[in-house]
Amino acid sequence: MTKTVPLTLVVIFVVFAGIIFWFERQPPVKWTRKEFKGYSDNRFIALLQKYAGDDGKVDYHAWKNNRDDVAALEDFSTQLANVSPENHPEWFPDSTTRRAYWIQAYNALVVRGVLNRWPLKNLRKVKRSATSFLIPGKGFFYDSPIVLGGRTTNLYDLENKILRERLQDARIHFALNCASGSCPPLRARTWSEEDLDTASRDFVNDSKNVRVENNAVWLSRIFEWYREDFTGENNSPEALIDYLLGYAVEPLEASLQTARRKKWPLKFVAYDWEINARAVQPNQP
Repeated sequence: MTKTVPLTLVVIFVVFAGIIFWFERQPPVKWTRKEFKGYSDNRFIALLQKYAGDDGKVDYHAWKNNRDDVAALEDFSTQLANVSPENHPEWFPDSTTRRAYWIQAYNALVVRGVLNRWPLKNLRKVKRSATSFLIPGKGFFYDSPIVLGGRTTNLYDLENKILRERLQDARIHFALNCASGSCPPLRARTWSEEDLDTASRDFVNDSKNVRVENNAVWLSRIFEWYREDFTGENNSPEALIDYLLGYAVEPLEASLQTARRKKWPLKFVAYDWEINARAVQPNQP
């Protein structure tokens, strides 16, 4: 005999689903339509030169308190909203310029998201929907809409559906900054081939991200979360170490070769999600 689901449970489920749907709804994103005669990231790079330090810390406090520079970032965001390689391919004639656009867009809109919520200590604690209370990071990276070239998306899809799937270049992981302590530093770069190689070399040779000790290879969780981007179909520890050896210099290079030969295990360090903000000075306004 077939058991039927009690009507009361059905009603409870429908009501609960309706409540979740209601709270998951996002209001239409507001953005300014504007005509541009070209694309330039020069002003954004100048802002990074002013506020992003070599130590990976960003002076969000000073940036937030400078109206002109906040407005300059908004102007760049407006340009991104109206212009992209999708609706103006003539301004992005090759893969290098297209890749640079998507990297700068991600980094700029992360900074904008931080400044809009400043002071902010941890992006994973941003809440914008019911499920964002259960899924750390969803509120900032998925539930906060952005506009690129007239198309609404979010930071999660920008990273995964465009930067990763389309570009197929693992070096982007060393250029993208998620405004957190363990992320690659926010750099004032045009993101040429040379810039990406330099960022990759810097990240790999930083002992916070890659080191060999206690008969194990200790790695940033970036290499765990996006492992296949670095190894391809050969998702073995040896393949990942081979990728690292492409950028490692001494003494790390010799240590990795030893680890590979002796088949030492890979281990992943805890990720620091605290905001990558420069400490506010006592006399700072």
